[in-house]
Amino acid sequence: MGGDIVHRLTFISPRKVEVFHLRALQLDYAAYNYEELHTVNNITYDTCQNPATQVGLFANLDEVEIYLPESIAFYYALYHLHCLFAQLIVDLPAPALEWWEKYQEELSADHTERFSTADQAYLEVLRGIKHLLTPRGSNLSNVGLPDPRQRMNELDIE
Repeated sequence: MGGDIVHRLTFISPRKVEVFHLRALQLDYAAYNYEELHTVNNITYDTCQNPATQVGLFANLDEVEIYLPESIAFYYALYHLHCLFAQLIVDLPAPALEWWEKYQEELSADHTERFSTADQAYLEVLRGIKHLLTPRGSNLSNVGLPDPRQRMNELDIE
């Protein structure tokens, strides 16, 4: 039966830093043992993150910060932006509160016409993001975002 072998690779979140970088090294570099995998230019590192960065696998860590602004620039549907935002803040070591403060107007554009104040629109978006985080085993406070109060009633909206 020899020939090509196909393996199934499971997703590893970048938040599991050591395992994520170990897998990246294993995919790109042949090594016979653990020490070889941790050695670059005759320097042996304690973690997998350092050699992975040294060989250029993760040379530009700022690439993550390109996704959301690029998606906004290309007029993605707002629900998709909410999903992307939720994915980025759960899977990547992203500064959620910083991103929220920077892009809250764009993320809440679909709610600004429905509510009398921007703060009410922001709270509604945070509720939506909260629901996107829950199935992924996270919540707003885990990622550093404020947890909105209970849903406003029609009288509050008016």
